[in-house]
Amino acid sequence: MAVNEDYLQILITTLQKQIEVLQRIVQITEQQSCIADLADFDEEMFDKTLNQKEMLIARLNELDDGFTAVYARVRNEITENKNSYTEQIGVLQQLIKQCTELGVEIKVLENRNRDKLAQCFASKQKAYVAKRNAASVTSHYHRTMSNQRAMEAFHFNQKK
Repeated sequence: MAVNEDYLQILITTLQKQIEVLQRIVQITEQQSCIADLADFDEEMFDKTLNQKEMLIARLNELDDGFTAVYARVRNEITENKNSYTEQIGVLQQLIKQCTELGVEIKVLENRNRDKLAQCFASKQKAYVAKRNAASVTSHYHRTMSNQRAMEAFHFNQKK
C-alpha cells in the first residue's frame, strides 16, 4: 500500500509539473498574440516563441508519457480500492481538471492567433503584390519611354 501511495504522489507531482508547463505555454501563446497585433510583425521574435513552445510541448509529452506509465502500474489497485485512496484520487481529479481547462484555453488562444496571423500574412501579401505591381508599372514606363525616344529619333530621321 505504501508503494501505491508513492506512485500516487508521483502522479500528483507529474500533473503539477504539467500544469506549470501548460501555464508557460499559455503565456507564450499570449505573447504570440501580442506579436501578431503589432503593426510591424517581428518574425524573429515570433519564431523564437515557436521554438520555446516546441520545447515545452516536448516536455509536456514526456510528462504525459511518464504519467501514463505510472498510472498503468497502479490503475488496478486504485480502481479496486477507491476508498483507500479517496483523498489522492480527489487531488488527481482536480489537477486533471486544471490541465484540461488550460488545454482548452490554449486551444482558444491558438485559434485566435491563427486568425490574426492569417490577417497579418494577407496584409503582407497585399503589400508585396502592390510593390510588385509598382515595379512592373515602373518597368513598363521605362520601356515605353525608351520606345518613345526611339520613335522620336525615327521621326527626326524621316524629316531629313
